Amino acid sequence: MKFDEILTNYLGDFGAYQRKIYVLVCLPAIWCSMNMFCWTFTGADIPHRCKLDADDVDFHAHRNTTYQMNNNETDPQLQKCSRIHVATGEWQGCVDGYVFDNSEKAASAVQDWELVCDQRWVAACVQSLFYLGIFFGSLTLGYLADKVGRKLVILVGSFLITCLSIACVLSPNIIVFALFRFAHGFLEPALWQQEESAAAADEGSKKTRTYGYMDLIRSPNMRRKTLVCCYCWTIVTLIYYGISLNPSAIAGDFYVSFILTGFVEVPALILLLLLLNKLGRKFLQSGGFMLCGLAFFIIVLVPAEFEPITLILVLISKSAVTAAFCVIYLHTSEIFPTVVRGIALGLTVTCSRIGGIMSPIASMFLTDTYRGAVLTAFGAFAVVAALVTLTLPETTNKKLPETLEDGENFGKEMTLWGSAKKRNMETSKNPEEDLKMVKS
Repeated sequence: MKFDEILTNYLGDFGAYQRKIYVLVCLPAIWCSMNMFCWTFTGADIPHRCKLDADDVDFHAHRNTTYQMNNNETDPQLQKCSRIHVATGEWQGCVDGYVFDNSEKAASAVQDWELVCDQRWVAACVQSLFYLGIFFGSLTLGYLADKVGRKLVILVGSFLITCLSIACVLSPNIIVFALFRFAHGFLEPALWQQEESAAAADEGSKKTRTYGYMDLIRSPNMRRKTLVCCYCWTIVTLIYYGISLNPSAIAGDFYVSFILTGFVEVPALILLLLLLNKLGRKFLQSGGFMLCGLAFFIIVLVPAEFEPITLILVLISKSAVTAAFCVIYLHTSEIFPTVVRGIALGLTVTCSRIGGIMSPIASMFLTDTYRGAVLTAFGAFAVVAALVTLTLPETTNKKLPETLEDGENFGKEMTLWGSAKKRNMETSKNPEEDLKMVKS
């Protein structure tokens, strides 16, 4: 009996009980999102300049006879991170500290610990440490959940995450804060265990022997699909979080751009649901990557004074990468055979953590100085992901593979657009010849 038949026969259709469980499963997802993006606000970059003397506390009033601000219009970083000696004309760093402008943004950890200028990389690394914790937590907590049960891991993990959130608030310095954020990230996958249980059950219900990661790369077609999926997962995570963590670094007001890039996901997901079975997984995933990449290339060419146009392009790229992110979950799970489906999904999701670790460095640090280069790189990565996605098989309305042999053969006789080659669709006139072709 197939796993889907077991669900229908013993658990029934999607009724009141299933709806209740679905709502309960969604609640941790809301909490996870808050944890993922809270550093966008608690670690926000506040407008600042050098403090000219001990009495200089007003950002907009900077009167001093010894030092003055560095008004270098060609390098905004010099304006914020250096001052000029009036008598000698020499410039120096902000040795007396900084003055911050809190007229639009409240004080953040960046202001409290002066993580600006040559320390700006520290703020980006704090978020990268959070994602690094998720990377190690994903490798550890899944195994622990199999041993002691998912419910216990979820309950204990939720309690510890609450304690760590309070500890972050009480941190005396950035080092302690960063360690707490790493631990927080490590425990974050505990909240995802209920989402993985169904995939684990599907995989375990049909296993007849032990399978491992080597089964994903032992044969050429499976190896190619594994490498392509790992690359696409890394890039979709890099770009998605790269935009989400700091959209105002590309264009728009700090708060408005964050709200819009979050809100725009809703119509993107609704449209995706309507088109998923009509256009197919491969077309939507590849198209999402391609649209996202082209939008980034255009952003680089748009002059700075046309900020509304840039913001629209950012929203387009966020919608496109959101669609690709949602499709890739389904597409990846359907490409690989049942016996290694959970292993394949676990490997590709683990690869995605690499993109998550790199995203804060790109969006919260490198964009300050190398905005054009970062956007061009994002665009190039997305276009490459779109092209390699075309080499994957289409899974819509196809019989999905179950064994390793099925997985190796799945997609060999498909074109780039997902349809079977003409020979396989025609009625055979020479069965013996066709049998030799299949065996070969």
